[in-house]
Order: sequence, then structure tokens, then C-alpha cells
Amino acid sequence: MGCFFYLSVLRNLVFKVVSLVMLTKEKIIEAINKLPQNFSMDDVLDELMLIQKIETGLEQSEKREVIQDQDLEKHLPEWLR
Repeated sequence: MGCFFYLSVLRNLVFKVVSLVMLTKEKIIEAINKLPQNFSMDDVLDELMLIQKIETGLEQSEKREVIQDQDLEKHLPEWLR
């Protein structure tokens, strides 16, 4: 498939990610610009998902939606099943 198809898919993906996670276009463009000249769609998706997870974690931290270290030990065995 042609380059324009992939750019269209990427643009639509970026729009969906931005609208769901409140990422800034600048952060996404910066991440894409850091990719090598030749990259796969998986590379792009990995970068976008990493940014999303970091942003989500920062938002949760600001809202104090975190687990204290002492409580983590209680939950960890349950999560690792």
C-alpha cells in the first residue's frame, strides 16, 4: 500500500488517541519525529501507547489515584496471578 494510505491511517489513529487521552499533538509529533526514517506501524503504535500510559499515570498521580507502597505488597500477589 502507498505512503498516503499509511499517513491517513496514522492521522486517524493520532486523532483517536488525542481525543481519548488528552495528549497534545506536539508530544505525538515529537515521538514520531524521533522514530527512524523507516519504521513500522507497530513502532508508531508502541510509541503512542507508551505516551498514553505515561500521561494516564501522571493524571492518576495528580488526582492521588495511586496505591501507597505499603498497600502495594498486599495487592501484588493478587495482580500477579
